[in-house]
Amino acid sequence: MTKALRNTSGGKAVSGGAMSPRSNRPNLTFQIDSWRRGGGGNSPTLVDFLVVAGGGGSPGVGAQVGGGGGGGGGMRSSVSATGGGGGLETKLTVSSGVMYTVVVGGAGGDSIFSTVTSTKGGGGGGSGSGYGSSGGSGGGGIISGGGGLSGQGYGGGSGAGTYTVTVCSAGGGGGAGGGGGSTGDVNSGGGAGSSAANNITGTSVAYAGGGGGGNYGGGYAGGFSTASNLGGGGTNGSGGSGVVIIRYPDGFDDVIPSAGLVMSKTTVGGNKIFRFTSGSGTVSW
Repeated sequence: MTKALRNTSGGKAVSGGAMSPRSNRPNLTFQIDSWRRGGGGNSPTLVDFLVVAGGGGSPGVGAQVGGGGGGGGGMRSSVSATGGGGGLETKLTVSSGVMYTVVVGGAGGDSIFSTVTSTKGGGGGGSGSGYGSSGGSGGGGIISGGGGLSGQGYGGGSGAGTYTVTVCSAGGGGGAGGGGGSTGDVNSGGGAGSSAANNITGTSVAYAGGGGGGNYGGGYAGGFSTASNLGGGGTNGSGGSGVVIIRYPDGFDDVIPSAGLVMSKTTVGGNKIFRFTSGSGTVSW
């Protein structure tokens, strides 16, 4: 009796007649999931983020008239702390092969990661209008300060309420951690709104404090740092630039940035951390 033939093309027979495909790569779960999504990489599914906008400016309006402090940039995060007393946000869901927008706001500019936008800090009010502008955190004003946004930052402070050659003072800009100070003393500008600390990088860093308000004599109250990538509001000048930081477990592939983005990478505590310090473009996995 002729023995029946078994077709084993494309595979090999194993015990019990089961078939197994030939492959030089392990059939890992993430590879199957990636194939189902249409991508080829080992991308994360959930990503932590910190998005800080650029801080608002404070007008230099002459030796005898101080302007309001600039508001800190809006601050949104899924880690540690967010601005304006808001609760932590939900991690973002990402997929392999999809492009996600990244914008790092310069001084007075919005910052963006995917669907998360942090709003630029409000500008300080000078002798022209006397009102601080609203923003992520509001700028200080001579008459009144601008408002902040819930979940991003606080409002700016007010000053003397009037402007003359001999009577003027302005409030401090709001910050991610607190409102700008108000003042009625022509010799004293309002204090800067406090920053908020975030440890997404593994180290606690203060972000998005306000700028100090000015007084009649041209002096300004102390403000938060306007160093690059901290989102601080200006004190008698421009605010600081913002930053975008994302974090996920180091078992996944690196993010791929487009041209136009300046990015650095570190690995801390089992997580990959990507810090975008300037530019605009997209990222993908």
